[in-house]
Amino acid sequence: MPKLKTNKSADKRFRVTGTGKILRGHQLNSHLKSKKKADRIRRHLEPVQLDGGQKAEVQRLMPYGKN
Repeated sequence: MPKLKTNKSADKRFRVTGTGKILRGHQLNSHLKSKKKADRIRRHLEPVQLDGGQKAEVQRLMPYGKN
């Protein structure tokens, strides 16, 4: 059976924890921060866990992330 390739764009956007959870970052946090509230910017620094169909799709793109 041939090796499966990891989707590199998914590899850069998502992180798989040791227990198999998939974490993603927040959108709208790269520039134009001067008009955003400080607590909003801080909230967006924390990663968020994927669930449901999103998790299944990312697992397909990253076959060697822990499932």
